[in-house]
Amino acid sequence: MKSIADTSLGVPWWWRALLIVWISGHFTACGSPPPLRVAVMMPPLPLGHARNALQWAVQNVNAAGGIWGRTLIAEEVPIDPRADVQTQQQIAQVAADETYVAVIGPGNSETLAASADLLIQHKKPVVSFNSTAADILRAYGGTKWIWRTRESDIGQAELLARFAVSQGAARLSLLTSTSLSGQTFLSWFGFFARDLGYAADAVRIDVLDAASGCDAAMSRALAPLPDLLFVAGATPGDYDCVVRYARSHALPKPPRIVFADTGLDAIQTLRMLGPLAEGVEGFQPVSAESGSPTSFEAQFRERFGMDAPPHGASEYDAVLLLAYGLTRSKGEGGEALANAIAHVVAGRGERVGSDVESIERALSALRQDETPNLSGATGELDFEPGLLTDLSDSTFAHWIVQQGQRRFTQRFFTGERMFRTSSAALVPNSLDSAMNLSGVGGSYQPAAPKRNVWALIAALSSGWNNYRHQADALRQYALLRRNGVPDDHIVLVLADDLASARQNLKPGVVQNEVTGPNLRRDAQLDYGLQLSASELMDVLAGRVSAMTPTVLQPSQDDNLYVYLAGHGGEQGIPIGANSAADGLAGRGSLLSPSKLRDTLCQLQSQGALRRALIVVESCFGGVFGEATSGGLEAGCDGGLPLQGTVLLSAAGSDENSVATSYDPTISAWLADEFSQQLARFAESHPTESLVDAFKATYVGVRGSHVSIYNTPTAGLLGDVSLSEFIRR
Repeated sequence: MKSIADTSLGVPWWWRALLIVWISGHFTACGSPPPLRVAVMMPPLPLGHARNALQWAVQNVNAAGGIWGRTLIAEEVPIDPRADVQTQQQIAQVAADETYVAVIGPGNSETLAASADLLIQHKKPVVSFNSTAADILRAYGGTKWIWRTRESDIGQAELLARFAVSQGAARLSLLTSTSLSGQTFLSWFGFFARDLGYAADAVRIDVLDAASGCDAAMSRALAPLPDLLFVAGATPGDYDCVVRYARSHALPKPPRIVFADTGLDAIQTLRMLGPLAEGVEGFQPVSAESGSPTSFEAQFRERFGMDAPPHGASEYDAVLLLAYGLTRSKGEGGEALANAIAHVVAGRGERVGSDVESIERALSALRQDETPNLSGATGELDFEPGLLTDLSDSTFAHWIVQQGQRRFTQRFFTGERMFRTSSAALVPNSLDSAMNLSGVGGSYQPAAPKRNVWALIAALSSGWNNYRHQADALRQYALLRRNGVPDDHIVLVLADDLASARQNLKPGVVQNEVTGPNLRRDAQLDYGLQLSASELMDVLAGRVSAMTPTVLQPSQDDNLYVYLAGHGGEQGIPIGANSAADGLAGRGSLLSPSKLRDTLCQLQSQGALRRALIVVESCFGGVFGEATSGGLEAGCDGGLPLQGTVLLSAAGSDENSVATSYDPTISAWLADEFSQQLARFAESHPTESLVDAFKATYVGVRGSHVSIYNTPTAGLLGDVSLSEFIRR
């Protein structure tokens, strides 16, 4: 383990480790308090490199008197994120080691997500300086155990969209990854672009697949001739490939290429590209005072003779945050430290900075139970209201490569009031931006009163990582059964691999809320995922076969309810797609928008469709409604509209659906936010209208725009009760 408690960078780490052990034992024997140890769990740096910013912070804390006279020691425990088993073993060892009061790291967003529950179980507060995935905030916000000296990339996603507006860009493309960090851009960029007035067809979002290179993704991203091409890559190779592709192809309208900050050192890639990098733009996090002689960057350059790394200020602040928390807890770790950090970041007394004199004042004030207003190298240490976990804002600098040099042009502060994320990272929707449904719906009226309800409930993914899809579907099934819909009028399609999964600490139990009921107990399963998309539509259309012995049989007097959950993309939802990448690529037997629409049109032509409510819980779910994607609004053959049929989707055609209700005891997301909001509304307000259900879910979902389709021919939705589809 490599200690970061001294300034002798040339001394071998193992010699320093032995020296620390000796010093610790010597002081303990003499009655002096032992040092406070923090594990720094990050991938190893190249030979000759050091975490200078982190070392500098440790030195300044100790120069300022340490923690109640105790030396702070940060010891590196190098981990390899690619070696999952070995890394988990190392994390387990650190978690169980009572001599460590906290952990800095561990690794990137994926490693943090995979290890957070274990570290929390062992009461180890964690501070990450380079994880920015939004799912970390969703999962651990409010727990006080996970802290990040960065704002989540939700803020940067809004910055990119606002930058596009400021540049007068009419068409945008985003290339990102399906990594945990990439998912944040995938989820939120389309959300903010729509918020700022961009139509769905003006925004193109594609995924870079490291296994197959970037050529196919680049071809798709450039097809709409975007003015700006944003790139949020997962590896340096992503950036290299994008630039080389753009420079080597004769494009009718070459876009401006803008790199988002994803924790990679873009400068190294640009240097390797040489002249090809000319004109490339990007964003980099900087300190609040960047550009001034007293800024973190200027002082770092003066001290170490090199530019600060992209997250140098966040590294520095990770140490300060722990030092201030440990001072408040009087050196105690565990829950006392977690609560202490929450206490010190709420202080609004005298403002203190981040140099050694300011650190000394802050430590002294905290020892006297005062509450200074703490700042770090990044700026004010203000955290998300109510959630904590993440810094609430950050400063980014825009740069461009000109004449072979990277030049900074302007700075952006995400705490400005124009940013929606300045008030809340998980931005709620406002009804002001919702579709106005008053008077919409045409003159459609069913010929006869409702007699029965028939329902198809299908979760089209499997595996523990997709727990939420099956839990959402089971909750829909339970809702119908409680409301008197007989089981022989419901077809339930599930992989059904959760109740008996080895990860399930409650055998036989599947829940949709952390303290919710067991939804699996009374559910009667009809099919697994052996059905193809065509066979699933046979079930909906009432076509009996050897593969589909159980089908729906609606008549002209019956209402139809269809609930579909899974991983989706612009092509639809593939059955058996078990990851976002599978859904986006359309891998598997594809349930396409046109396939669903054609089936509903067949039912209408047969007089077997009185009213229908279709609910789609998937990323890009809006494609099932949009006419341009072959969805419901495209109508039936001969130009006939689908009448009496409305579709609610968790997200627009360029957005991700988002998960909620994370259960750390089983390391699983129990629900999708839209489905959970819809279920809660249906359970408490079953007689309210479809318009009311749309409004309630629209404002209740954070990170996607709940969307409603086919309203012009569905009838007056304000007069159509939700109970028409969920009650017998």
